[in-house]
Amino acid sequence: MDTAAPAQLTGTKIPPRKWLKPKSLTVLFHGYDSNGGVISDMRVAFEKHLPGNYIFAPDAPRPVSESEFRWFDVVDATVDEIYNAVQSAAELVNDTVDKYLDALGLDEAHTAFIGYSQGACVALHAALTRSRRIAGVLTYSGQIAGPS
Repeated sequence: MDTAAPAQLTGTKIPPRKWLKPKSLTVLFHGYDSNGGVISDMRVAFEKHLPGNYIFAPDAPRPVSESEFRWFDVVDATVDEIYNAVQSAAELVNDTVDKYLDALGLDEAHTAFIGYSQGACVALHAALTRSRRIAGVLTYSGQIAGPS
């Protein structure tokens, strides 16, 4: 299967209820060998407390199968290879998030990233490399990737 990164990220999109205008954007980053649809089940928690929240849960850019993706390879990968892959994924994330913000009429002050495992690494890197600060980042079981 081709592991080249796509030109833009696709994934699960969950807009607020039809009568609500989006007031915020939450980007959910899945972990190793998963997909955006799996982590988007977190939406139940958001619907009650953030009714105007638009959720985007992208599939990572490296396909493993038709329904499994990863943000970067870890088997036999060097620290620098992982860092470069995280940096590339973060650039792709930020380009995609900018398009969503423009389309939704929102800004970074109304944007949050939530990531798990590999998704945590990418969420942290993407947030730290954006030109404008986002409202927040919540990660589980991840770390900031860096060169050796």
